[in-house]
Amino acid sequence: MEGRLFNFFSPDPTLEIEAGAVVFTLGALEQTGQEYGAFFDYLLRFRPALCAHVEPIIEWYGTTPEDYAAARFHQERRYWTGFPAWLYVQADAGRVEIIKQWPTRFGSLYIEGYSLNVWRPL
Repeated sequence: MEGRLFNFFSPDPTLEIEAGAVVFTLGALEQTGQEYGAFFDYLLRFRPALCAHVEPIIEWYGTTPEDYAAARFHQERRYWTGFPAWLYVQADAGRVEIIKQWPTRFGSLYIEGYSLNVWRPL
């Protein structure tokens, strides 16, 4: 395992993902708003064996007062949106396989920050 400074908005193309590698994000992609396309293009290019993201997913909030408050917090912070739809489009196009999606319902009154998306490029 190796840690590096990484720019999701402009991934370094010389930083290659090795065959069999797993890409894991935890509370990082939430900061990209709707500008995560370059990162996912990068992942599709290098085809890691598995991608797992533990991030807040606004689309999975329910209708309780707590979920409403969390969604408002999510919007005010300009956290990422649209990822589940992007992933489904990629799956329908045969570019990825969705392995697991799970809203954990774990977090705080301000955000449910630990929803899980696991997928792999094809």
